[in-house]
Formats: sequence, structure tokens, C-alpha cells
Amino acid sequence: MNPKDYLQQYRDTISRIQSLENHMEELRAESDYLRPAGGERIRLDAAAADLVDTGEQIGRQTKRMKELQQEVSRIIFTVTAADRRILLTLVYIEGKTLRQAASVMNYSYRQVKRIHRHALRDVATILAQNAHTCDFLGAV
Repeated sequence: MNPKDYLQQYRDTISRIQSLENHMEELRAESDYLRPAGGERIRLDAAAADLVDTGEQIGRQTKRMKELQQEVSRIIFTVTAADRRILLTLVYIEGKTLRQAASVMNYSYRQVKRIHRHALRDVATILAQNAHTCDFLGAV
């Protein structure tokens, strides 16, 4: 897995959780709609089961998101250059675009792209070093 994909896992997990939460809201609305109809018990039971299943999926995804956040944060913290660490945190933990990060850091977009490129090289080196020792939750 390349460094960018590795770091992006955290943001992807957040998106999956949001999608599951939206699905859960739709299921709740559907189950509320089905309640007044007395002959709809089977459909209501199926909706309730789907709600429970979706809730369990959200729980698992949330647990994985917390693990990924710790994992990605440890990798980012290992990067020695402060500007690279800040940029990686803004992009891969806070979900900002490179343009937004440039504004926050008060750098030009071009400068942030260069820092990002160097930061990803740093992460690749760290991941390669830790692949042999499995220091980061065995995820590399």
C-alpha cells in the first residue's frame, strides 16, 4: 500500500461511518412509516433487524476508525519535520484539501504540494522501516 492510501484509510473509514449513519436514519424513517399499518409486521421486523445490523456495523467501523486514527497519528508523529507533520495532520486527520491546508499554514499551494510530496516520502520510509518490526498495530 502506498503512503497516501495508507494515510487515507482513516478518512475513508469516517466516510463509511457517515454513510452507515445516513442509512440508519433512512431505516428509522421507514420503520416509523410502517408502524401505523397493522398488517406490516414482517416488514417492520425486517426494518428493525436491518437497524440493529447497521448499528453493529457502525460500532465496528467506529472501533476501526479509532484504531486507524491512532495508527496514522503515530506514523505522522514519527515524521521529523514540523511542517510536514502539520500538513499530514491537516490533510489525513482533519480532512482538509491541500489548498485549505495551504491557507491554514499560510503557505502557497505550490509550496504545500512540495511539502506534501516530501512528507509522503517520509511516511513511505517509516512504513518500510516498520514493516520489518510491525510496530504500528501490524497494519503495514
